[in-house]
Amino acid sequence: AAKVIENSQRDINIAFMRVYRENIKGAKAAMVFEVDDFVSDDVVDEISKISNVHRVRAINPISEEE
Repeated sequence: AAKVIENSQRDINIAFMRVYRENIKGAKAAMVFEVDDFVSDDVVDEISKISNVHRVRAINPISEEE
């Protein structure tokens, strides 16, 4: 498991990670993580508080009821 949030007690297993940025060094970048578990609102809030993070969006799977 990777520590995404420093000093956090959360174990978030990153299955996939990709970084995209404009062609200019030092430009804004976007980072996409795919994780194994549901991402709760409090995790999103914690990540949002990290320095230089401007926006966090979690897309969780939709569970279909049988």
